[in-house]
Amino acid sequence: MSKTTTLADKEALLAKMEGDRQALAIALPRGVPAGRSGGPGGAWVRTAALAAGGALGWPRFLRQPLRAMAAIAMRDRVAELMRRLQVRRVSDPLPDPDLAHLATMVAQVRAAAAQSADLAELERLRAQLDEQVHRLRTLRGGGTNP
Repeated sequence: MSKTTTLADKEALLAKMEGDRQALAIALPRGVPAGRSGGPGGAWVRTAALAAGGALGWPRFLRQPLRAMAAIAMRDRVAELMRRLQVRRVSDPLPDPDLAHLATMVAQVRAAAAQSADLAELERLRAQLDEQVHRLRTLRGGGTNP
């Protein structure tokens, strides 16, 4: 075999290895099959087991692959945590008894206005409502804005 063929094979192999390195550097999103999840901490347990296996006094041909697998698993766990941090969770506001009371008072004022009740009752309900709104605004730091 000539030197040019060997050199060309070497260059082709090095180019292929570089392409493989770049492809492996990109973390692909991988889902864990339903049967293997093992709960919320299962992935961390497997990652810790791989890291422990790579740190033990085993032969080199066992330690190196375990260390590589542990590094990839750790990268996946950190990427999963970062994805979770970026997801905004929206939940219903906690029930507030003051707001519930305020809502019932507003309903009473509307009902009294719709029934054309006496003006004294309507004015009394409106004053209570104004007082409740003022109290809630001061409690929540809104001040005395009208």
